[in-house]
Amino acid sequence: MGTQRDFVEKSEVFKLYQKYIKRFLDILVSGSILLVGCLPLLLIAFLVRIKLGSPVLFTQTRSGKDERLFTMYKFRSMTNAKDTYGNLLPDKERLTKFGKIIRSLSIDELPEVINIFKGDMSFVGPRPLSLLYLPDYTAESRRRHEVRPGLTGYAQVNGRNNLPWNDRFKLDVKYVEDHSFIMDLKILFMTVKKVLCRSDITLRGTKDYTLCRMLEEEGESKMPSSEIGSHFHMGTDKVPEGMNPDNLDLNWLPKGDDYCLTLSGRAAIGIALRNIKAKKEVKTAYLPSYCCLSMIQPFYDAGFRVEFYDVKNENGNIVYGIDINKNCDVFFAMSYFGLSAAVSDDILASFRKKGIIIIEDVTHRIMSAQPVSSEADYAVMSLRKWFAVPAGGCLISFCGKLSSRVTEDSAGAMDKKIDAMCEKRDYLNGKEVSKEDFLNNFYAGDRVLQKAKYELKLDTVSAAILDNTNVEAVRNRRIENAKIIYKRLQDLPVKALVETPDWEKCCPLFVPVLLPAEERDALRKYLIDNGIYCPVHWPEVMGTTVGLRANEMSLICDQRYTAEDMEYMMDCISKFYVEIK
Repeated sequence: MGTQRDFVEKSEVFKLYQKYIKRFLDILVSGSILLVGCLPLLLIAFLVRIKLGSPVLFTQTRSGKDERLFTMYKFRSMTNAKDTYGNLLPDKERLTKFGKIIRSLSIDELPEVINIFKGDMSFVGPRPLSLLYLPDYTAESRRRHEVRPGLTGYAQVNGRNNLPWNDRFKLDVKYVEDHSFIMDLKILFMTVKKVLCRSDITLRGTKDYTLCRMLEEEGESKMPSSEIGSHFHMGTDKVPEGMNPDNLDLNWLPKGDDYCLTLSGRAAIGIALRNIKAKKEVKTAYLPSYCCLSMIQPFYDAGFRVEFYDVKNENGNIVYGIDINKNCDVFFAMSYFGLSAAVSDDILASFRKKGIIIIEDVTHRIMSAQPVSSEADYAVMSLRKWFAVPAGGCLISFCGKLSSRVTEDSAGAMDKKIDAMCEKRDYLNGKEVSKEDFLNNFYAGDRVLQKAKYELKLDTVSAAILDNTNVEAVRNRRIENAKIIYKRLQDLPVKALVETPDWEKCCPLFVPVLLPAEERDALRKYLIDNGIYCPVHWPEVMGTTVGLRANEMSLICDQRYTAEDMEYMMDCISKFYVEIK
């Protein structure tokens, strides 16, 4: 039996390996591979070019150590065949015989050696996954980002793609806690063995982690008729007849020099960046760390180097850790929840004086008395966050006419989302509808919005719904619902993020509350069990300080619900605290 001294010395050796030796070996081995193996790599690249076309390398933004985003390199193993909306066809339709061979032998992974040499990855570690998964990790599974992601990993040699997601993440966390030189050698040996035997190989396209989490949380509802929150549903038995989005006049939006309606808020950002790049050379952007990841993607797509400023809560106020001396070309501002102040006009003015272009995401404040800063060059927003529409975004220019705008018809792009909204309506009306089916359709529709070409116009169904929406009624209902929530919070051990909203000036998208993390998660699960779905928004990214995410939960207050619904939600919260005492 080892002594306490042996254990301490062993622990110190582990720490030394994890902190210094592992990285040194990664540099040494990856550098040698790139130097000695350059000719074989070039030969593979030539074959990929001949068999699959250009580009030879497939690149994708992934989340790495400390959740920092990086560009991962792989050899292409599929064609670039797309549908009419710019979405890649399913893997099985794009995977050629040649692609199957290089994938089964893991040859497609070889360019990741470049990532290892750069320090984005290691030879062994948890596999880097899509950045879109970041909002869905549990507190425990997030620990997989405490180390560099790997070319292979502990989960990969213990089941690979055949393992359920939760089992994969448990193995990733075990690796984070226990990895050593001997463990890494064993994983590498087992990887070579599995590649040679071609074991545990499955075609990508198994159920996505985000979808699994959605089905896990929302797959069952005790009382469908009183379900509160989650996805909007179609409000009528008949999908409204389409109209030309070009003729839609949303006169309640802020007035600028020009505007265009897009399929999503993400597309609005993408089109804004195209307009900016048409006027001047821009390379760097300064963004809030607390935001939807789909808002970040357009900047990477446009070739920007992105840096982030912290967003946190201090005494009931959202505080921005902005460096006003930051050297950047584009500053991206954002307000939150429709109840709090945005980045101050003074800060925005200081950036503008230096010739920095200001884009403001006004999604959360579009119903407020002052929906956009007077210092903004462009305003972008997602309309589907407020209304029961399948899609919808908007770009407004305050610096002249738009040179680039949406130009392509989106007919059919939102079919899955429309089906899902109709199915949810039928489900809530007590009809025999599979909840898993419409959640699958919601997921498929949202993936279209996350990946569709920026050029697609707003779909005609969303345009028709927006054209017939009483915006003032929406605003009034949300404010009245929020007032009920605030009144009931006075008797509960739950703190509102914004303690005293000015109801004359603001209109809430949600009512955010702050709780200790474990209590928040327990309350959220209790509400889900009672058919109430209160979201927790967005992860901070790029290793920035964890602020609001750790303790925030958003209470629902939108126009779908009556005062009685709000009382029911608050009654459930009250019962939770009675039961845990």
